[in-house]
Amino acid sequence: MFDIRRIQVHSVRDFVREYLMIVLGILTALGLEHLVANQHHRHEAEQARQRIVAELRSNLAEVHAAIDENDRRIKPVGDLVDTLRNDVQAGTPRAAVNRKLLASMKGMGTLGYAWPTLRHEAWDVVVANQAAAYLDSDVLQRYAAAYAAQRDAVAMVQAAEALMSAPRVVDAIADLRLQRAEPIELMKALGQVAVSLAATQSAIRSVQGSLEASLAPEPAAGAAPSSR
Repeated sequence: MFDIRRIQVHSVRDFVREYLMIVLGILTALGLEHLVANQHHRHEAEQARQRIVAELRSNLAEVHAAIDENDRRIKPVGDLVDTLRNDVQAGTPRAAVNRKLLASMKGMGTLGYAWPTLRHEAWDVVVANQAAAYLDSDVLQRYAAAYAAQRDAVAMVQAAEALMSAPRVVDAIADLRLQRAEPIELMKALGQVAVSLAATQSAIRSVQGSLEASLAPEPAAGAAPSSR
């Protein structure tokens, strides 16, 4: 700090010299403070970027697992719908249809879909603490697009669920277990399940593409990031 009491001015030249020294000292201090703060913000932004990349990679792994599981579930449901359609067209008796379908559904497990855990906490923190302002604009745009795709996929699946009559499906399956299901009603109910599965899988694949695009320029997991 400058002590103004120690400054002795005997001429205009002395005044200008002392004034410039004070101004230069203040500007130097402000510049150093700005440099330190900027380095701190960039360090925080890099840590935030690493957390986002880890989160997106975790989400992508969840997406791959959900796609594999849904692929396993889609075909059996489609086969049941085809079998029911053929039996209805052939006029097969209801009791025979019920017995055949019950036998076919053994070991199938749930008729629902698998949905990935799409986390977004790391992104929420970056937005909340304004660390995003210190990320490269292209990088920020990639991440924002990935998280937007996740939100869009959730909305898409919710819309698909709204079109499906869940009680109708539950009632049809309950009737089937009691071997009193009407083949046509059962076919319609399972058809809704098949459509829901297909819509869900389409939404998950959309997320997959966005996540892969956002992570493509990133170093492989475990590799050291390149210096900038």
